[in-house]
Amino acid sequence: MERESWIAEHLPPPLASRAGARGSEGLPPGHGLLQRCTDPSGKSLARGCYSFDLAPAAPGEPPLHFIALDTAAAEGLDTGNLDGPEWDWLEKDLESHSACAFPPGEGECRPTGGRFHLIVVMAHHPEGSLDNTAPRTDGVTQHTGAELRELLRFPGVILFVNGHTHTDSIEARKLHREGGRRCPSRPRKPLLEGGSNP
Repeated sequence: MERESWIAEHLPPPLASRAGARGSEGLPPGHGLLQRCTDPSGKSLARGCYSFDLAPAAPGEPPLHFIALDTAAAEGLDTGNLDGPEWDWLEKDLESHSACAFPPGEGECRPTGGRFHLIVVMAHHPEGSLDNTAPRTDGVTQHTGAELRELLRFPGVILFVNGHTHTDSIEARKLHREGGRRCPSRPRKPLLEGGSNP
C-alpha cells in the first residue's frame, strides 16, 4: 500500500472518497492527519506527520503540544529516518511552540518567538532505530536518531514516545546543557494556594 493510500484510509469518509478510499469514522476526525505537516507554501508533505494542541490542564498552566512523526523510511527496511522536508517542518513546529531553545553546540537558551508549551513527540522508531541511510535516487536528505536527539534541545519537550522494539523502558534525560542552565519559559506559580513549586 502506498503512503498516500494509507493516509486516505484514516481520513473522514467524505475526504477519503476523493482519494478513492473508504475512510474512517474514528476520533479525532482524521486521526490527527487533518493537521498534517506542510511545507512553507502549505502543501502537505509526502510523510504522514502532524501536530495538535490540547488546552491547559488547569488555568495558568501551559498548553500541551503533540507532534507525531512519520519515521517509516521511503527506502523500506525495518529501520527509519526523517526526510529533509519533515525535518524542516519539525524544527519550525518546535520553534513556534517553544519560548526558546539551546543552539547546537554551546550557548545560552535563545528566544524563538514562540509561546511556551509542554511538548510530547511521538514516532514509531526510537532514536536507536532511526538509522536508515540507504541511498536515495531523489537526493532528499535523510536525518537519523542522533540528529533528532540534538533537535529535541527545546526545554519544553518533556517526552519522546516510540515503539518498534517491542520493549518497555523509560530513559530519563538530563538537561540539555551542563550546569543546569534552563530556558526562561514561564513564571513559576504555586501548585496550591499558599504553597510553592519545589
